[in-house]
Amino acid sequence: MKNYFIPSVLIGKILFAQAIPDGDWSGTLDVGGIQLTLVLHVDQDEQGKLRASLDSIEQGIKGIQVDTIQIEDKTIKFSIEKLKASYEGIYNENEISGKFTQGGMKAPLIFTRDETANGKELQRLQHPQPPFPYHTEEVSFKNSAADVILSGTLTLPKGKGPFPVTLLIAGSGPCDRDQSGFGHKPFLVLSDHLVRRGIATLRFDKRGVEKSTGNYETATSGDFANDVLAGVEYLKTRKEIQQIGLIGHSLGGGIAPLVATNSKDISFLVLMAGPAVSGEEILYEQGVLLQRNLRISEERIKQDRKLREKVFAIVKQETDYKKVEQKIRTEMEKHFAAVPPDANASGSEGIAVIHPDHIEEMLKRITTPWFRYFLTYDPGEYLKLIKAPILALGAEKDLQIPPQQNLPVIAKILKEAKHSDYTILKFPRLNHLFQTCKTGAISEYATIEETISPTALNAISDWILKKTDKQI
Repeated sequence: MKNYFIPSVLIGKILFAQAIPDGDWSGTLDVGGIQLTLVLHVDQDEQGKLRASLDSIEQGIKGIQVDTIQIEDKTIKFSIEKLKASYEGIYNENEISGKFTQGGMKAPLIFTRDETANGKELQRLQHPQPPFPYHTEEVSFKNSAADVILSGTLTLPKGKGPFPVTLLIAGSGPCDRDQSGFGHKPFLVLSDHLVRRGIATLRFDKRGVEKSTGNYETATSGDFANDVLAGVEYLKTRKEIQQIGLIGHSLGGGIAPLVATNSKDISFLVLMAGPAVSGEEILYEQGVLLQRNLRISEERIKQDRKLREKVFAIVKQETDYKKVEQKIRTEMEKHFAAVPPDANASGSEGIAVIHPDHIEEMLKRITTPWFRYFLTYDPGEYLKLIKAPILALGAEKDLQIPPQQNLPVIAKILKEAKHSDYTILKFPRLNHLFQTCKTGAISEYATIEETISPTALNAISDWILKKTDKQI
């Protein structure tokens, strides 16, 4: 689920500063032992009014706008409304020293002038660089029923085909073809690995994202599944392709079974941290794990669970989105009036951590067609219908799609369906993105140099080559 939970994490941890003198500044923020490199850009508009923006290098986020800035003597104060964050510091020609605040969190943050900061980007070692030992082609295909054109990249091994191909299905959120996030490009790395081993790949921007047309905001997972099916139809027209498989990550792994049951052309499936239960059940378990990781009290976790149950019931029962918003707002206000926010809960771990400063953001996310569909969609209902070989992968430290919740369900469903060819693997010490990690926390993703564990990459390619009768 990159994220869906992934976007509020990215932004929620970045509550920082803006400086006074024009120029670029850089600093390091310590968030629970995790170091984030921040770059601050300050200049003036045409009227001479000070303005600023912030980049978070590890998280791959640029251009976070500061809403208000106040300067008094050598003191600078600023706020970022979207983050419910503020900063106050003392500045001189070469340094700004202060603290940022968000929710119950406060932390020191020092910026120093950095002439090299503009354009600074994190270089990930696994991100492939040209020239590539394979063919790369910009392609597009159409979902005629929705009048949507999807743009993507087809990679083909060098040599004589036909080749097996994998169609990569991203998790939640407005993902581009590389599933970019947290300063990483997992699908770029995965695609590069596969094609070097003789497996073609197709990855594409979600509808309404980057070069793809359509409206992302009004789409559901069912709509995204239809976009994937359009990709399958496109691959059938390519003479270089022989066997078509699906690789879905996170909620993309939940969509893959739906796609496979609607196409007779799927030869194999790889589910990377794919769910096997409804979205509602995922969010309950995810909430507990993420809150415990933040050391939130067990009593507060129970109280937040009760609020979620009320909120989800409203979403499922009420069809008028305005009424949904009104009823949920009322429930949340009642909840926070009776239960003050936990000091450790900043709202930085997405919807899993409920915080009053993020009511508006949560309402925007909850009152969408996507969320309503997600709550009740159960991948298991489609998983039991699949006959093609399945590789289901879980990560021990995954706090978003917990393996202990989903892998046993996958095994039970496939066993009861008398499926004849499935493999289930759980990797130790890996997180939801299949990175080697310490805690599995979402806030840790961006700070890890590794994009995808080589162990996981090799397990995927070895299995595909075996199932497509290609030499390993």
